[in-house]
Amino acid sequence: MPRLTAPFTISDWTPAAPGTTPWPADALPALGRAAFRKTYTGALDGTAAVEMLTCLADPADMALGAVYSAFEQVTGTIDGRTGSVVFVHAATSGDGTEGLPSGTVAPGSGTGDLAGIRGTLTIDPASHVLTLDYTLPDAP
Repeated sequence: MPRLTAPFTISDWTPAAPGTTPWPADALPALGRAAFRKTYTGALDGTAAVEMLTCLADPADMALGAVYSAFEQVTGTIDGRTGSVVFVHAATSGDGTEGLPSGTVAPGSGTGDLAGIRGTLTIDPASHVLTLDYTLPDAP
């Protein structure tokens, strides 16, 4: 199974405005939503639109617990093949543990030359690097 690594940058971080989510703005645990963009370089060359949900036990003390889940629609080139694909990833930390973000390629989400892509992924949040183990069907 091929493996690629791709550094990324984050831009256009836009948290949901207070009062626009279905949960109370001042409740604990604190639930949140944000949208942002990523730009990938390297073996994955492209851009992504990301929608993320978060749960913080207490924003004043992240060690108490934090969870996120995200859907990421990536448009770009992998292994010389161009199209789009959706990554689904999440991480949980708390009680002295820090979970490495990990996830999967959403089944059936590949388009264009990336149709049929399958895979799993991890994200190094400190260095902003995605690692993707993937398979692609033979090129037509």
